[in-house]
Amino acid sequence: MIKNNLEARSDGFDPVHIVLEHMPCSLYCGIQAYPEIKENPREILYQVLKGVVYINSKKLAHRDLKIDNILIDPKTMAVKICDFGLCCEGKEETFPGESMDWYRQDISSIVDLMAILYLGRSYAEWVSLRMSRRDEVKRFLEAQRNGVVLENKLGDVYEKMKGAISENGLDLFLQLIASERKRGCTTAAEALKHPFFTEGREKNTHCRRHKGMCRNYHRGNPNGGGCVPDKTKGASFLIQALNSSYVSVGCV
Repeated sequence: MIKNNLEARSDGFDPVHIVLEHMPCSLYCGIQAYPEIKENPREILYQVLKGVVYINSKKLAHRDLKIDNILIDPKTMAVKICDFGLCCEGKEETFPGESMDWYRQDISSIVDLMAILYLGRSYAEWVSLRMSRRDEVKRFLEAQRNGVVLENKLGDVYEKMKGAISENGLDLFLQLIASERKRGCTTAAEALKHPFFTEGREKNTHCRRHKGMCRNYHRGNPNGGGCVPDKTKGASFLIQALNSSYVSVGCV
């Protein structure tokens, strides 16, 4: 929508330039260079989900959510989503009477993001949960409900997540995986309501067992009861045409 507006205003000889808020680095670079980023996985996940909620509210899907396309300011922990080159309508008609639900792909990308934030280097780059076949996901979920963890890609990541995140976080992880099935988080908005984002400090025992990037996210709770995610950080964003605090059409 921005692109069409700019083309209408520009004759090719006097192009329109958009000056965006400077973001120091991508999440891909940030998690390798800034320890403070590794200590705030829950807050980063929350902000990304907020951005996805806004994008989906416009009946659009990003379709390329990955740590290269997420920008972050290590000083403020402000997070922005960029690179909308693959963005399209959330439900795109592929054949008469049939449609592709791209919202599902955005949710699946959040599953990968959770694993990267909490497992770090122990989460191999080649493991992409969003590429898992539906029948593979179905078998994993059915086995998990029966108390069995399959020895496959999903089962391996699930076992590692058990030692890196709280019980609420693990429940959110499973619900996101099950987003196409009953009782799963089928939208980013539903995921934001999960208790994981309102619970107190994660149990230290979880993090002691984990050698990756997991760190408790600490912010003092004036009412006691541990720490809570700071949802006020990164609340400002610029692109007024999009009117969102968590999305950007530019890259650094």
